Amino acid sequence: MNDAIKKKINGLGRAGQIITTILIVFVSIACATMLLAETRFLLQLFRNLLKLDFAAVSQQVSSDGADILNTFLTSLSGIGSLITFISLRKLSGKIRVCETPFSDAVMHDLSVYAWIRLVCMTVTSGLYVVRCLLDIEPFYTDGLVLYVIRLAISVLFSVIVLLLTKIFRHGAQLQKEIDETL
Repeated sequence: MNDAIKKKINGLGRAGQIITTILIVFVSIACATMLLAETRFLLQLFRNLLKLDFAAVSQQVSSDGADILNTFLTSLSGIGSLITFISLRKLSGKIRVCETPFSDAVMHDLSVYAWIRLVCMTVTSGLYVVRCLLDIEPFYTDGLVLYVIRLAISVLFSVIVLLLTKIFRHGAQLQKEIDETL
């Protein structure tokens, strides 16, 4: 591989590391903020339970329960995104220092990224679908359609990345055989 192409690939790896680092910071702050809001609700709920004030517990759950569930699902989605970004940052780091993007280390990290994305995004999107199915209010049917589409796109993207990983791994193996033949 010539040096110009290698520099471009390494530059893309560096850009990927910078972008994912910024995303990790912002998503971490957002998740911490949402989890803090949830903790306040749960502490108040626990205090009311300790006081055996079931009327206050019932009122709190009926008035804030849906909001807390939405906050929880959003936090869970953020944590899934955070895990995905961390995996992508690791992949970008490997691309940054590699001789060729078709190395075993890059292929392994790309495969790990695809599996992590598949699991994290499918679980969070699936929970949103369940959330919409549990709501009886009619405006959630639009939300249900959007979350089903999001779920399908998440699964499709992850499967495409897994297939590309297999194709690149096979190409790398063929290249290795050609190099050994010469």
